[in-house]
Amino acid sequence: MIPQRGTPGIAERRPDGAALTPFALGLAAASGGANLVFSPLSVYAAFALLAAGARGRTLQELLAALGARSRDELAALVGAVVRSALADQSRSRRACGTTRRA
Repeated sequence: MIPQRGTPGIAERRPDGAALTPFALGLAAASGGANLVFSPLSVYAAFALLAAGARGRTLQELLAALGARSRDELAALVGAVVRSALADQSRSRRACGTTRRA
């Protein structure tokens, strides 16, 4: 379901990318209890790429599935997820896998 105009969109309500949780739970529920392994972020990203080139009814269905009202809102959400995923969470503030030279 697409939120009504005037209501805050996913990107405004969940700027940290938490919108992926309901999407992932929906995918898991659709598996019908089958033994399934998937990356919700990868599926979400693939659908977001499809939405970038879609139009009309297909675009509306993709946006509804992704929990966004527009391509701009979807781009804001994906951007927030990417920034969160790439944020340096380490104490060393070095890229993962690098070592300090003495």
